[in-house]
Order: sequence, then C-alpha cells, then structure tokens
Amino acid sequence: MSIVNLHPTGEQAPLFIIDNSCTAKLLKMDTPLRFPVTEEEVPLPPASSPFEEFLKSNDPPSQQDPILISDLIAQAACDLTRIDNMIKVQEILNTRRWEYVNFINNHRKLFSPLRRFPDELLTEIFTHYANYLMPIGAYAALYLLPWHLLIVCKRWREVAMSSPAH
Repeated sequence: MSIVNLHPTGEQAPLFIIDNSCTAKLLKMDTPLRFPVTEEEVPLPPASSPFEEFLKSNDPPSQQDPILISDLIAQAACDLTRIDNMIKVQEILNTRRWEYVNFINNHRKLFSPLRRFPDELLTEIFTHYANYLMPIGAYAALYLLPWHLLIVCKRWREVAMSSPAH
C-alpha cells in the first residue's frame, strides 16, 4: 500500500491509502475491458457507510477510523476510475460505430440506379426539364438550366454540355 497526501496545498491533511493493485490496474489497464459490459459488471456505490453517523453530524471520527475511511475512499476512487474507463471505451465505440455507418452508407450509394442511367436517357430527362422551364420565360430559364444541373456531378455536367439541346 502507498500513502498519498491529497491536500491541494501540500499542508498536513488526512492521508489516503491507495491499494497498489488498484493503482497498477488504473495506470496500466492490465485488465482490458470486455464489451458488452453487463450491468452486473458496473460497480455500484456502497449502499451505506459505516460512518453514516459522522456524515450526518459534525462529530470527528475516532483515531483509528482514518485508515478505514481512506480504504473506503480508495476503493470508491478505483470503482469510479473503472466506470470512467468504461465511458471512454463507450465513446470510442460510438465514434467507431458512426464511422462504420458512414462507410456503409457511402458505399451503398454506389448501387444507385441513377449511376447506371444511359447518357441518352439523362439527355431526354434534361430536355423535358428544359421544356418545362420554357413557360417561365427565357430570362428565368437562363438562371435555372443548365446551370444547376451542371453542379450535380461531373457526369451530369458532361451530359448536359454535350446534349444537342445545349
């Protein structure tokens, strides 16, 4: 066991005893986390404390109590660190999950039927679209076609620019 003074200014303060096995696990994480973690594996805080009466009053604990109190604090700190590590792993898993979702969605787009439309069919669609815009007026049609079709993708730009209606 190691004894650590946790007072921020370094003044004399109660000493907290930290179990070396807990410290080693905290620093090295020599026990890798397994997922999924079940609810039973997540440490629960103590339901009660042997120092409940002192927590509800201003009475000081006895001379022997600081060692036991330090042990309770050290165990709770160890459990808290385990939970924090589980949360960090969960955050990493969430990030990885979204990376996979994006990867899958981006690659599913490769199966889009629109990618396999023949150029002639796209030209026909663009021509019908241009004829639809003509009643709006020549001035408005200048701003609507083919300019916004040209920015959809490289292929649409090439088809629109090479069509006879262009």
